[in-house]
Amino acid sequence: MVQINGKMRDRLIVPASITEDEARNLALERQKVKAYTENKTIIKLIYVPKRLINLVVE
Repeated sequence: MVQINGKMRDRLIVPASITEDEARNLALERQKVKAYTENKTIIKLIYVPKRLINLVVE
């Protein structure tokens, strides 16, 4: 699950063994995520293995 500012914006199907860097790159390449992060600064990235990625943007 990909969240932006705590709200679910997209879902990804990935292997359970994926690393944080790989998950971040896959999430940031998604069109739905790009729509919410364009012209904004990513302040924090929270990664919970096998569960979610939460981007805090401003």
